[in-house]
Amino acid sequence: MGEGSINQTELSARKLGEEIKISIPSKVAMYEFEKEAQNIFVLVWNLQKQNTKLREARDILLPKLMNGQIEV
Repeated sequence: MGEGSINQTELSARKLGEEIKISIPSKVAMYEFEKEAQNIFVLVWNLQKQNTKLREARDILLPKLMNGQIEV
């Protein structure tokens, strides 16, 4: 083996299932998470739209400001 390499044993699905326990949340918990996550996704989407509009406004106004067509 080369320097910095690690000897890894084969990881099979069967062995993984025997060694790792996975908790599945209740339907109520998943529903509550979905409601909260949906609100966050809507907020992110709205902020992305606003950022796009602000960038467009900047790209239009900044050149006019720089060449003196607009005064602040």
